Amino acid sequence: MSQMMTGKQALLEMLKAEGVEYIFGNPGTSEGPIIDLLGDYPELRYILTLQESVAVGMGEAYARATGTVSFVSLHVDSGLANGIALMLDALNTGTPMVVTSANYDAAREQMLSTPRDRGGAPLGIKPNKLIVPPSLEAEGLELLNAERAANGATNIWRGTAELVVVPWLA
Repeated sequence: MSQMMTGKQALLEMLKAEGVEYIFGNPGTSEGPIIDLLGDYPELRYILTLQESVAVGMGEAYARATGTVSFVSLHVDSGLANGIALMLDALNTGTPMVVTSANYDAAREQMLSTPRDRGGAPLGIKPNKLIVPPSLEAEGLELLNAERAANGATNIWRGTAELVVVPWLA
């Protein structure tokens, strides 16, 4: 039987298994649990930046220079917003990057409202996938399918994305 692990362990184990060497980021409170666990993963080096756009730029440069996927961890809200312009560059050039940001509603709002090209036009980014490990499948289904939230209010996230359960995150 496989050993149960936390989400932060699953993330770091997946990065290790995929051969990721560096995490580029500017951590906030939502990244604290991941940062705390990095001491148990000496093969992963955290590259601390002073601003999120620098983290995305470094991740993009690393991916282009090495031809491997880079991993960038951004803080929610302003962190995602600060990195989004360089994420557009990575998208336009086909640079292989994985960018994470915590908090579904905040990340979704930023992706829908902030991204603009250099001329100020909206990019039309439409987040349509929620990726979870098998251990969070029930929570993901509830978030995306329930008519009501746990507090009885209307679930505003119903039908906003497709749930993708990724076994190797388990």
